[in-house]
Amino acid sequence: MASNGVCASTEPPDLYWVMAALLSSLTIFGNIVVFGLNFTRSVPQNSTNFIITNLATIDLCIGLWIALLKCLPRLPMPPNGNSFALNVFCRFYCSDYPLWALLNASVFNLLLVTADRYLSVITPFFYKTTFSQQANLLGCVALTWVLGAVSVSYTTVAWTPSGVNSCVIDSSLPPTMLLWGGCWTLFGRFLLPTVLMVMAYAHISYCLSRMPEESQGNRLQKRVTLSCFSVVFLFIICWLPDTLFYFIYSLKLSSVEDLMRLDSWMYYLVMNLGYANSALNPVIYAFINPNYYKVLKVIIERHFTPGA
Repeated sequence: MASNGVCASTEPPDLYWVMAALLSSLTIFGNIVVFGLNFTRSVPQNSTNFIITNLATIDLCIGLWIALLKCLPRLPMPPNGNSFALNVFCRFYCSDYPLWALLNASVFNLLLVTADRYLSVITPFFYKTTFSQQANLLGCVALTWVLGAVSVSYTTVAWTPSGVNSCVIDSSLPPTMLLWGGCWTLFGRFLLPTVLMVMAYAHISYCLSRMPEESQGNRLQKRVTLSCFSVVFLFIICWLPDTLFYFIYSLKLSSVEDLMRLDSWMYYLVMNLGYANSALNPVIYAFINPNYYKVLKVIIERHFTPGA
């Protein structure tokens, strides 16, 4: 449904829109529920849930953009006489820049969630007096959006108008630009954040294990921390295949060039696995995070249990 040849370099296979529609629908529904629970103040209003709301907002926007860019027919090209509009259309629309900016913002938000959990356990005084203050928290949340937009700005350089009917990836660009994108995807967006988050949660787990087990606050900390780590673990599982695929593609190795193409089914499968990350995050909140689990349990028992 979405393929009409406008963005010629990345037109998806036939019926791909069915898979994209399913993913985008699940993503939109799940994250609306999470956003709604926070917006109506059904869950505790603390810094952790505020950051989770930001992540749900990012994931919701990802679901909307997947629906717009992957399910619906592509928008028509601007008039050929307007070169500025053509360049904006190719570089910001056909490049999927908004989607990639959101996906990168979600990574920075995961780092912020990790910092929130780390500081709350390791330096609780600094956490309460400085980090969790509203102005500081708003600044950190805004920074995740800014860094997400800036970190993938290089993608807007790669696309160019091709005649009057389509946009294509500029073949005249130096190979080093593609390699830079592959290296950033592997090291900047995946490996470095993953190492930092795993190290932080390992230290958190060690410190929590040394606290009194009977403490109710300690048990709650462990449950919340487990849910946040589960989100990080899910991020690793969902994005590792796509990250490796794009890095290998950026190397332009002749031995795998036929397999590593941006118009192959393999590419779209690993991309869908990455998109699924945004759909599965709300499931983790619902079943592991005690703040959301308790509220959802009450809602289900009240409205969906026979005889309630």
